[in-house]
Amino acid sequence: PFPWWLLLLALLALLIWRMREETPERREKRLKSPDAVLMLYWQALLETRAARGEGILSHETPMGYAARISAGDAALLRMAAAQSALVYGHKSPEPGVLLIAWECYAAAWRRLPWHQKAALSLRRALRPVIMAVKNTPGRMLRAVKTRIRRKRRKTA
Repeated sequence: PFPWWLLLLALLALLIWRMREETPERREKRLKSPDAVLMLYWQALLETRAARGEGILSHETPMGYAARISAGDAALLRMAAAQSALVYGHKSPEPGVLLIAWECYAAAWRRLPWHQKAALSLRRALRPVIMAVKNTPGRMLRAVKTRIRRKRRKTA
């Protein structure tokens, strides 16, 4: 009989590896621009805060969110100002802001209970797989349309 437990063990190891690779700290190393790093930490901060019930509202700007949530947290306000400048003014962040962004994210991550950390890590690890599955019907439809167009061109 096939040793199914080996397959399950391999899948579990792959999942744990993906969970580690999708941490913002590891993803930051693969990014080339400071703009992308700031966006990465801003999104990670929003996900982490949302897990605690402090998510951003659909109508809020980064500065409005920081003012509502921060309670005098100067680092969060500075990060939100840099995010607003990036999104609305297309201004790249200063090098010091990236360190502040990492510190804000790390502080929010430390405050999460272990079960929320596990759920958030699992969600990050599975996001590429979920997106690929979600986009498959659209890709298949485009491939079929392309094939039909090619056949029409050949016969015309």
